[in-house]
Amino acid sequence: MVEPGLGEIALLTLVALVAGTVDAIAGGGGLLTVPAILWAGLPPHLALGTNKGQSVFGSLAALARFVRGGLVDGRRCRWPLRSSRAAGSARTSRSAGATRSSGGSSWR
Repeated sequence: MVEPGLGEIALLTLVALVAGTVDAIAGGGGLLTVPAILWAGLPPHLALGTNKGQSVFGSLAALARFVRGGLVDGRRCRWPLRSSRAAGSARTSRSAGATRSSGGSSWR
């Protein structure tokens, strides 16, 4: 893997700032970041992983800002958030239960 130079890092930083702004307003920032990361020479799996991490943290930051600004009604969001957390927990538990360690024995 080739390490990006200072100019490439500066360009990637600028693209990330623009993509974060676009993502917070309308979504779709990955349409900017993934091609830029691929252009910088990173392999596709790192480009997609970097994009997913940026998306998760950017969405959390935008949500925190909207909550602080009073733009999110907590009463209307309470049940959808609880149900999605329950579904995510159940899915993760099921996945962890089906996963085996390198020795072949179950986690349980």
